[in-house]
Amino acid sequence: MRVYVYEELSVLHTVDCSPTQSSAVLHAVQCSPTRSPVQSYTQSSAVLHAVQCSPTRSPVQSYTQSYTQSSAVLHTVQSYTQSRQSRGICPIGDSSPGPQLSLGLKICAFNVQSFSDSKASKPKVMHNLVRIVSRCDVCLLQEVRDAQHTAVRKLLDSLNRYDEKYHYDYVASERLGRSSAYQEQYVFVYRTGSVKVLDEYQYPDKQEGDEGAFSRPPFVVKLKAPKTVIGTFVLIPLHSSPSNATKEIDELYDVFVDVQEKWKIENVMFLGDFNAACGYVAKKNRKNIRLMTMDRFYWLIGDEVDTTVRESTSCAYDRFVVHGETFLRGVEPSSAGVYKFDKKFHLKEEEALSLSDHYPIEVDLKASAQRRSETQLSLLFITACILFLNLA
Repeated sequence: MRVYVYEELSVLHTVDCSPTQSSAVLHAVQCSPTRSPVQSYTQSSAVLHAVQCSPTRSPVQSYTQSYTQSSAVLHTVQSYTQSRQSRGICPIGDSSPGPQLSLGLKICAFNVQSFSDSKASKPKVMHNLVRIVSRCDVCLLQEVRDAQHTAVRKLLDSLNRYDEKYHYDYVASERLGRSSAYQEQYVFVYRTGSVKVLDEYQYPDKQEGDEGAFSRPPFVVKLKAPKTVIGTFVLIPLHSSPSNATKEIDELYDVFVDVQEKWKIENVMFLGDFNAACGYVAKKNRKNIRLMTMDRFYWLIGDEVDTTVRESTSCAYDRFVVHGETFLRGVEPSSAGVYKFDKKFHLKEEEALSLSDHYPIEVDLKASAQRRSETQLSLLFITACILFLNLA
């Protein structure tokens, strides 16, 4: 069940709430991605008997007044929620900007289009980038052209100021590219409380007879996410060269084999700007891509998804691919998609393009059973306290 999450509940400082019958609360409050827990006041009477939110006044004593006060309570909570949304803090299931608390783990991949100190020096662009990255537990950044090693540090500093609830860190590849005149880095930005980097390595791209297959060889990371059902998994990024996309995507299978031999692991996700659409990967050539022909690999972003910002294009360049049914079952159904920041931030196309010509893609991993249970109890308690702010 997807539930709404409210963090930073400063309002709780004004009321003393203690659950007395948590099992009753479980039956009294229902949450869904499309309906707020307080939008149906018919449930409130059961909550009145289940929760005591004041040391001096029981909700039961106010029961006779609850019906007439229900609209005031609803208005209070709705106003509070709207205030939070205006500050960029949003519930789960909502794709608005701002830091989010996910039950499991949100993984993102974003081609930031020539991210350098020049782009990092533009306040509005950086603010929007921070709003995007702060939605993710792990975010792969591509086309990072940070020769002076300052742009990513500026981003991290801004993230940690913007979203003080979490601490962000990163791991990055060396500068990659066939030409010294144009090189990029893969950068993984992550919340240290959500994942731990267990290992990392730069794929050598020296397979005998096929050396130098990649324009930018994958920088592979092994992560542990204890709050997910998957637990430990590997991320293999790729930003392919458009002119060689078919071959590079196919070569990801060789990287996969190398990872399996090195770490003895099955849970692997490929992610990034594959350029896997439109004129770069012709349908007739898909038979030459092992990740497309072998039934062990599952593509989470379909061909019909437009991952580009320009209205004049519609191409599914950016993709997630997972290996094995175990990993597939660990993904929240229908959670893979694009984050259309231009629509969410109300940007004109020109303004959006100043950040990137790609949309970020994102997917959620399922939370572990323990994590779900703990979070549900906390949410129900918090919801009940908010519900009685005007009744206490």
